[in-house]
Formats: sequence, structure tokens, C-alpha cells
Amino acid sequence: MVQQLYVEFIIGYFLLQNLNFHGLVNM
Repeated sequence: MVQQLYVEFIIGYFLLQNLNFHGLVNM
């Protein structure tokens, strides 16, 4: 159960980094 939360955290962090990367590219 803890492992699932860890995986979801990694996915959320990756998506957040993707959004930040696209934001920097758009600027």
C-alpha cells in the first residue's frame, strides 16, 4: 500500500516537472 503511494508520488512529480518544462519552453 505504501509502495502504491510512492509510485503515485513519482508520477505526480514527473507530471509536475513536465508542466514546468513546457512552461519554460513557452516563455
